[in-house]
Amino acid sequence: MKNYIKYSLLFYLLSVVCCFAYDRGKYNLELTLITDDNRHRPFVYSIILDRKGYAKFEFNDRRFLKKEYEKAKRKLAIKDGFIPQVYGDDYYKLVKVRNWTYKMTEVQNDKVVAQGRGH
Repeated sequence: MKNYIKYSLLFYLLSVVCCFAYDRGKYNLELTLITDDNRHRPFVYSIILDRKGYAKFEFNDRRFLKKEYEKAKRKLAIKDGFIPQVYGDDYYKLVKVRNWTYKMTEVQNDKVVAQGRGH
């Protein structure tokens, strides 16, 4: 019976440690797009990155942010009603973004790792 309790406790502790280790290394990238028309609030696009995605960001942050900015702009265009079936493949270019910002935080403790402004 003592071994059962020891192994149960050991298994519990290992599972807790694994859960914390699983969350470590995840990052939240949040892009905020502000459009020319002030009809609605700023559009917020958020994704979760793993360590590999964060390494891509660290290696070439401008290229990485450009790709994510384009994805965010596509989502905003669809939200505003500019669908590709009607407006073609360049539908997202109809949305005029005045300014945009980004913020990268760690998921585990909300520590800001990087932040900045676009054009």
